[in-house]
Amino acid sequence: ERAITTTTITSDTPDGSFVGQDVTIAFSVAIQAPSVGTATGTVTVSDGTQSCSSALTDGSGSCTIAFASRGPRNLVATYGGDGYAAGSASVPEGHDVFTATIDTTDDVVALDGFCSLREAVQAANANGVVNECGYQAYTFDAPTPATITLESALPPVTSNLTLTGPGASLLTISGDDAARLFGVSATGHLALSDLTLAQGLGDEGGAIANYGTLSLVRTVLTENEATSYGGAIISYGPLTIQASTLSNNTAMEGGALDLESGGATITASTLSDNSAVDVGGAIWNGSNPWDGLWHIYT
Repeated sequence: ERAITTTTITSDTPDGSFVGQDVTIAFSVAIQAPSVGTATGTVTVSDGTQSCSSALTDGSGSCTIAFASRGPRNLVATYGGDGYAAGSASVPEGHDVFTATIDTTDDVVALDGFCSLREAVQAANANGVVNECGYQAYTFDAPTPATITLESALPPVTSNLTLTGPGASLLTISGDDAARLFGVSATGHLALSDLTLAQGLGDEGGAIANYGTLSLVRTVLTENEATSYGGAIISYGPLTIQASTLSNNTAMEGGALDLESGGATITASTLSDNSAVDVGGAIWNGSNPWDGLWHIYT
């Protein structure tokens, strides 16, 4: 009778991977008492769809898989045995395969094979994985021109999040005249480029309420509304706007921007056709005295 063995997955590195990224799965095979010795032969690791195999060296080994699709996996290492030791299989080891690409316009949080904008924000805040999303810098891959219409305001950005669109004329994030688009908390850093933010609605900051750090590059903010301050943006933290357009935004004060504190640098950008009921059709200095610095370059 052959010796009883125990097969164990000892690590999967990285523990959580992108689609197409090499994952090294390490394993060991131990011979159980009262038998002695070292197992030889081959171990195969599989998630039921993809697999890799490697020969044991001194009872351990590793092999590599690059997963072709996103989603959760259960990895099982199976030892085939040898002339002395019997085969065995490990307990399943969980492994998440995620993406840094937002590839749906649906505003959902679901394990559905796609990474949504809302899931991307949640994953960035967690510095972890939410369903198929798992990173802090995302691009977009959906048929264009495309519009992501939010069902409600996105969660405030509390960590680092970078969103790079395909071009402002090709991707719009819309609040559908019902919700603010983005909030940035004091610990948050939000960088947006090459997309449009439209039809946001909020009390302060129709499109974005910034309490952290905000950067906009080649971004269009249009047709956003604040019922009080900052039709497009209200900012209490560092703000940088470069090569962007803010147009047709409205508020009581600061039709496009209400700059409360933190400083602002605006470069090579257009502010046009914004309106305010009271003061500051384009920009309103909301603090007196203001504790930030303005830098506006044309």
